[in-house]
Amino acid sequence: MEDHSQLQIEIERLLLHEKEVEKLLSVTTHNLREPLRHVLAYTQLLHSEHLGEVHGDAADYLRQIEKGARRMEAILNGLSTLSNLNTRELQLQPTGLKRIVDGARLHLSKQIQASGAQVRAGSLPAVLTDEGIATEAVQHLLDNAIKFCRDSVPEIEISATSDGETVTVAIRDNGIGVGEPYREKCFGLFKRLHSQSDYPGEGVGLAYARKAIERLGGTIWMEGNEGQGTTLKFTLPAAKE
Repeated sequence: MEDHSQLQIEIERLLLHEKEVEKLLSVTTHNLREPLRHVLAYTQLLHSEHLGEVHGDAADYLRQIEKGARRMEAILNGLSTLSNLNTRELQLQPTGLKRIVDGARLHLSKQIQASGAQVRAGSLPAVLTDEGIATEAVQHLLDNAIKFCRDSVPEIEISATSDGETVTVAIRDNGIGVGEPYREKCFGLFKRLHSQSDYPGEGVGLAYARKAIERLGGTIWMEGNEGQGTTLKFTLPAAKE
């Protein structure tokens, strides 16, 4: 009985710590936006009011400042979305996976068109989920599959199986793949296996997808090998008939 009470105390302490971290993250991202807006605003003013006056190294420095500020803006947006995930009220209802996939594809229409990506889906069952959060998670997974396809047109296959209680979704691509020792690292916040110049991104997408799927009562993992494509799998509760 005493061990159970101690375990309960430890769980409550960890939950309180997590809430404090999320609050700190939310406040920090909010407070950083104002000075960042100033950096971007004055950089744009220099561009517009002194066009043609800045040359050589000075012009390059200005471009690098704006590039860095834009990256910071993307990071803050990702952190803000991540920190808000646990505070969003879940709207769980039976939803067709096809509807979720179609919503994710619509959000990624520019990336799909630019890359020529082929996104195909088989027969997809219904799940019990929050449509908005699930769509965002799938969007990040598809974006990841498109981004990490180096030398060929991205080909992405989406399939699903159900045992009546749980639906397992698989998103398979023909990208660069990830070796077994590095798969778990890919889900870490800001964790990158490649340089920013090779594959742009802030290292937030897969971290968000994992947190979203777990919030929805599922699990997520990665399969595949380096040079042989990647399959991202996740589970969600099946919708009852």
